[in-house]
Amino acid sequence: MPQQPELDPTLKSLWRPLRLLLAAIDADIARFYEEAGLQGVKPSFVMELLRLDAVGSMTITELARSVEHAHSAMSQKVSAMRRAATMPAMIAALMMNLHCRG
Repeated sequence: MPQQPELDPTLKSLWRPLRLLLAAIDADIARFYEEAGLQGVKPSFVMELLRLDAVGSMTITELARSVEHAHSAMSQKVSAMRRAATMPAMIAALMMNLHCRG
């Protein structure tokens, strides 16, 4: 298949620069967390961790609703958060605030 960059919408998208900027910001934030000793914390986890810290114990359903995500997406994110290899004790304690039901 001949390459025709001018026909590739992923190279000419108006949104591509924004996506690249957001990826760079997320990488910088992740690096900052790692340098601060927060290995395993991804920028995408922070909203949920802040909500759990502010509100306290919640079901996955309640957490999903509170941050306007689908239950299935939140369940997958919670699983990823629990798998984070070296999550600091404070964050692990917040994760304990998630009930397994709902």
